Amino acid sequence: MNRADLHHLLFLAGCDRRHLVRLLAEPAGPLWEGISREAFGRRYEQLTSRIDDDGIQHLLSLRLLSEYLLQTAGRPAWLGAWIARNLDVNGCIGPLGFESARKGKWYPAAVALMGDTGRLCWFVAGLMPEAADLPLWPHAVRHLLDEEARTGIANAAAAACGTNQGSFGQRLFCFPLVLPQTRLTGGSMGLPLALAFSRLLGDEPGGGCLATGAVDVAGAVHAAGNLTAKLNLAAEHGFKLFLYPRRSANLAAPPGVEALPVATLDEARMFAALHVPRHASDLVRLKAALASARDFIRDFRSLPPSCLAWARRHGRLDGIMAEIASSSDLFCALAGELRRCQAAGDAASIEHLAAAFPADRLDALCEEVPLAVFAWCCAGLWAANRRGSVFQARTWAGRAENLAVPAAGADMETTAGFACLLLLDRHNRFCFDPQLPAAAEKVLRKLEFIHAAERAGGMRVNLPLGRLYGTVCQNYAFCGPQWLEHTERYAALARQALGEESVPDYKNEWLRQDNHLAYAYLDAGASHRARAGLLRYLQAGSLKDLRPRLDNLSCWQHALLARFLADTPAAGECRTYLAWARQNIGTKVRPQHPWQLWLYNLGRLFLAAGDRDRARSLFARSLEICTRKESGATLQVMALLPLAGLHQAGFPEPLHAELFEKTRKTALALNPRHFAGLESKDLETALEELWQKADRYFPFAYR
Repeated sequence: MNRADLHHLLFLAGCDRRHLVRLLAEPAGPLWEGISREAFGRRYEQLTSRIDDDGIQHLLSLRLLSEYLLQTAGRPAWLGAWIARNLDVNGCIGPLGFESARKGKWYPAAVALMGDTGRLCWFVAGLMPEAADLPLWPHAVRHLLDEEARTGIANAAAAACGTNQGSFGQRLFCFPLVLPQTRLTGGSMGLPLALAFSRLLGDEPGGGCLATGAVDVAGAVHAAGNLTAKLNLAAEHGFKLFLYPRRSANLAAPPGVEALPVATLDEARMFAALHVPRHASDLVRLKAALASARDFIRDFRSLPPSCLAWARRHGRLDGIMAEIASSSDLFCALAGELRRCQAAGDAASIEHLAAAFPADRLDALCEEVPLAVFAWCCAGLWAANRRGSVFQARTWAGRAENLAVPAAGADMETTAGFACLLLLDRHNRFCFDPQLPAAAEKVLRKLEFIHAAERAGGMRVNLPLGRLYGTVCQNYAFCGPQWLEHTERYAALARQALGEESVPDYKNEWLRQDNHLAYAYLDAGASHRARAGLLRYLQAGSLKDLRPRLDNLSCWQHALLARFLADTPAAGECRTYLAWARQNIGTKVRPQHPWQLWLYNLGRLFLAAGDRDRARSLFARSLEICTRKESGATLQVMALLPLAGLHQAGFPEPLHAELFEKTRKTALALNPRHFAGLESKDLETALEELWQKADRYFPFAYR
């Protein structure tokens, strides 16, 4: 789109009317940015005095009105009254009144028109919450539309309402940004307008897409002409996606734009909402995966989580999941795929599928395939733990616990994983107890019995037991320095069961025990032992050796390194790491655990180095991750750490007082006993305590 302001338009009015008309006919952004009401009024009067064509005057009014309706964020308070006083609103959009229009939602839609030459025409589509007996277009527009165009727009509105439940009582409306003598012909404007109407009705994302095709009231997309010319028009105007009727021949797209055929409005909505440049193949795979339950089970893991999220939100998984729920064979196959998702660290896919599955069917399936249901519940528990969604985790843990006993006799690996998850669920609820849950204790003893027999037969490695030992090691570390001997003992047992130095395949598993020990030693104030554990975990002879490798460290390695440096600062080592961090913060951080802790400890380092501004920036970014709507309660409670950091860095308290109260409430709901010390303290005292005694509330690897 070409941006312009009144000054630019004033210049064009005197020298290039054709370019002026082209800019006025494109909703490319507000014309009032950076200008006062008085200056805006003067320039408008100067512009209208130079335009001696009534049609261009009308188009200018349409453009100003369109931008007012579209650009709701940041528009000046005086503009509405100015438009009502200076523009012929009724001549533009009557019978829709200006006050009714201001209450509506609006969206721009690009339409490819083919007359003597191909050109782009912009419509502005609206949804009115209170407008009885409103036609689909203004009175002044009816004579511009031929019969096919009128039918196309009417079908577009009917199809959009048919694919969006809850549209009853709301009225759709649209008007074109064209000169008053422009003829608008053909039904192929139906699909782009149906997409715009659907976005308004469903609050859907979507942009960067040009579409063409007639639509019937049922949402089927019918043939359109001049497809190659329209595709070239899409490329010329910078659109990344071109949608056209499936009934047409396949198109070869020029560079920079992808062309996809669609058969229905629903399919077009899906493609428009999910398209990412150069990844159109994801959309083709999604469409194929949704064709049947077996196709879905086979292909869903190749799809990005955004595709599954959209399909779940729009009910496209309901039929698939109902079919899977009615077949124990299909359910077992999907449960197996969820285990693969878990192994690959894909929590999002598990969450989307588990949420779409009819929960009441799990009870019935327990009778038929209890092991598959157990694996399903363990995957759900793992995903909930991963996000820190403690209340959801409790539901999954309760379901799985009832199946753990029969599962233990047939699938010890999943059962051992479940025991680990029970402990992690505890940690996510800030319940730190050296006494293991009964179910976890039972699994541990059974695995030890099995491993003793295996060792007698010469088999030294038992992966499920090694992982469970490692989680028990974590549990003792969370319980504090007084349990350090137990932490060390179970770290050693874990390394032994994981075949330390003898099974290279499990190297990351044995090194993880050094991560646990380094954090435990830091909590115990044993800085030399913490350094040794850190260096073993990072596979480095000294911290100086790390400089060339910093780019390749994992998020867990960076989190531990930043914590170690913040707790045991050594000037030279800190300077080296801070210099690297300055250059890499923007590209490294992801909005998930443990990056919020890395940012927090990095903020501590910069604050100690005297760089308060950068420290504040890092604490603020840590806070953003903790408070994302996708973050579970565990991460939300961790917001107390960067809030304390902001307080220390001199950030104005009033900005975060409300957030502190909300976070304190979440913490007390999560574990009132653990966070009781914060319950009655005022803001300043609480934040000071959280800074000085963070280990009291956030032990081990939680800070």
